[in-house]
Amino acid sequence: MPSYQSVFKDTTPAIVYSSEWRAVSSEDDPLLDQYGQATATFSNTTGATMTLRFFGNNVGIYGSKRPDHGLFNVTIDGNTYPTLNGSSPSPLFNQTLFNTTLDNGPHTMVLTNIGNTTLDVDYLALNAFVGTPDETLGSDTFQDDHPNFQYTGNWVATQRPGTYSGSSAHITRDPEATVRHTFQGITYSLDRVSFFKR
Repeated sequence: MPSYQSVFKDTTPAIVYSSEWRAVSSEDDPLLDQYGQATATFSNTTGATMTLRFFGNNVGIYGSKRPDHGLFNVTIDGNTYPTLNGSSPSPLFNQTLFNTTLDNGPHTMVLTNIGNTTLDVDYLALNAFVGTPDETLGSDTFQDDHPNFQYTGNWVATQRPGTYSGSSAHITRDPEATVRHTFQGITYSLDRVSFFKR
């Protein structure tokens, strides 16, 4: 049976944080560049939660272990795992904070800070099986100028050989602009879309 892995950075919209979380900034943390893509989300409030609904058979939470970090819990589908400790005498990055194997299917995971110490999230990793045992996993890549993309609003097509996949991209600064891609399949990953402000 084919399987696939997905990695979600802390800024992924699929991750829902309670109001007590905020982005790590270089002003607060001179070690920000030690996190993947120099981003992480943290809380130092008791009871702060991070929730992810996902389909898969394995999930991992990755972040740092540092002297000011402490205890946290993970609950999946209402089952709470033993309390974990994110403390370390010296800063360690890209650390596995939690990892478990599950029955392949839909799940809800909640990460909870149980002390008034710091807890941070760098990224999450998921694995899932798809299809039937005799199938192989296939994938297709669609460039931004494929006819299945429908752009609305103010978009500009650009050519930059060596910079973008396929040497082309569509760019917008219009907050009302949208893009729609029509497809058929079991799962879909749009991993070459960047949103940034200049």
